[in-house]
Amino acid sequence: MVLKIKNSLLTILKVICFFCIVGLTFIVALQVMSRAFKISLPWCEELARFFLIWLTFAGCSVALSEDRHLSVSFFVDLTKGNINKFIVLFGELVIIIFYLIITIYGFKLSSKTMHVLSPTMQWPMGLVYSVLPITSLMTLYILVTKFFSFKKGEKL
Repeated sequence: MVLKIKNSLLTILKVICFFCIVGLTFIVALQVMSRAFKISLPWCEELARFFLIWLTFAGCSVALSEDRHLSVSFFVDLTKGNINKFIVLFGELVIIIFYLIITIYGFKLSSKTMHVLSPTMQWPMGLVYSVLPITSLMTLYILVTKFFSFKKGEKL
């Protein structure tokens, strides 16, 4: 059940990344073509920025969940046994606490800015900022399941 939820969350994050990449590609191509014809589409830049924000946070969550995020493991690799396990678990715990903080403050930020409208498209900025709690909650679940599976002796 836990693995099924984890895989479902990863799939949702990857779908978000896919739609953001497709949307970003389309919007930027449209902006380039419109400028070639001396037409200005002011909403394109803002929408591209929103896609990029969502892509960054969802992509970071996918990379972290699949151990593809940039990390320096030189000193961790020098240790063996219980010290190595402690360092890895401590590092994962710090990341979990960081995502917990992002989740809490992300909820606060998105709820406080729901009435603030974006300049061009007039969308609530709380929708844009909701990427913080949404992706952080998903990542928290994935990281906590990884943490406890590693603690049991399985591969992190």
